[in-house]
Amino acid sequence: MAEQRASENTVLTEDPNEVTTCPLRPVAAVNDAEPFLREADAAMNFGGIRSSTVMDVGCGTGNSSYALAAIFPNINHVIGVDIEEWCLAIARQNCPPKSGNCDIFQFIKGNIETGEGLFQFRGIRHIISIHCFSCLKRQKKAFEMVHTLLCPGGGAAFLFAVQMDYYNLLGDLLDHPKWGQYMKDKEDIIPESHEKQYDENYYRKLLTEIGFEIHTCKTEETFSSYPNAGNLQKWVLASLPFRQSLPSSLLSRVPRRATNVAQEACSRK
Repeated sequence: MAEQRASENTVLTEDPNEVTTCPLRPVAAVNDAEPFLREADAAMNFGGIRSSTVMDVGCGTGNSSYALAAIFPNINHVIGVDIEEWCLAIARQNCPPKSGNCDIFQFIKGNIETGEGLFQFRGIRHIISIHCFSCLKRQKKAFEMVHTLLCPGGGAAFLFAVQMDYYNLLGDLLDHPKWGQYMKDKEDIIPESHEKQYDENYYRKLLTEIGFEIHTCKTEETFSSYPNAGNLQKWVLASLPFRQSLPSSLLSRVPRRATNVAQEACSRK
């Protein structure tokens, strides 16, 4: 099963009483994890198999891993994988009190593009990934690694955004001489899938060539909503991949630039 989503957004202007709604595409909210997991389970049945193990690739701070176990209590082992150690540290500390058994969660550092740290799990039956593959520079390598890790007859489900105005904002900053001089190369930040406008046909062909049997591969537009421009600005500031390299004088201007780019996107649609 493979699913890609281009998320949309509702943005407020500087006047909190004036609302502008338009399709934007930042990284989609985590709250779409549950319907995706239920749809994936209908195809893969990882929730119906007692004592099943599921790997969560790109688990971040653990929200998707904990949601997985909460929705499907038959799962007795969740392996959360992320490349960022600070995310894993938070994930290990964030086991919800209502989960009942924090021992089923294992959070490890691993690189899905190279397989580093993951070959010990070769032969696993179920792999999911929620909003991770849109951040990968080498998506094909990552899909190939998932196929390598799965046992014969195993299944994987991917949810990720393919077209995001969030990356349009990053591109705007990278191309601007004021900000761009402090940032890495554009190709290290903007995924190829966004630059080349990949769609479900591209991914269906790619996954089939790797060796997957496709159950579902589709693109959906979804909406993420921010109550006001301030919330959008805070989200953008927190999610910048290069914020540590920017002088504070420039970093403070990013939120306003984000609002301008968002409103420009609205006017074009």
